[in-house]
Amino acid sequence: MSESRQGKLYDHQTNSNVNLYFASYDDIDELCKVINWAYRGKPSISNPEQLYSGWVTEQHLIKGARIVPEELKKLIDDEQSSVILVAKLKTNDEEKIVGCWKINLHEPRPNMTDEEKNDRAVEFGLNAVDPDYQSRGIGTLLYNAAIVK
Repeated sequence: MSESRQGKLYDHQTNSNVNLYFASYDDIDELCKVINWAYRGKPSISNPEQLYSGWVTEQHLIKGARIVPEELKKLIDDEQSSVILVAKLKTNDEEKIVGCWKINLHEPRPNMTDEEKNDRAVEFGLNAVDPDYQSRGIGTLLYNAAIVK
């Protein structure tokens, strides 16, 4: 079995403020927060009972968490068929998780031609950026990294 990529820098795409990494167990708690904030809303600082959201939200359609730590751990463990890229904002003393992008890798179908088998089918999902950091190019950075992967 090959060496795990968990927590390693994904250096194909980066910018001066954000590094991309492969998700690791150390990211799970913070990453769950960011994903749930992006999909279900983030508590307001002035009124924690009130949620606000950015570009995309499902809070008016679905209640509860979008993802829980156990689900995220399973996705991270499945290195053969899924990749989760994590965007970490560089700050003075640490890196803060501000987004992610999941890439599901699909095996070629048996009835495909040899030429078609050279291309690998992928599916994107679990695309999330912390509502406080949306419209700053983080989603675009993640997307561009995903299409290179």
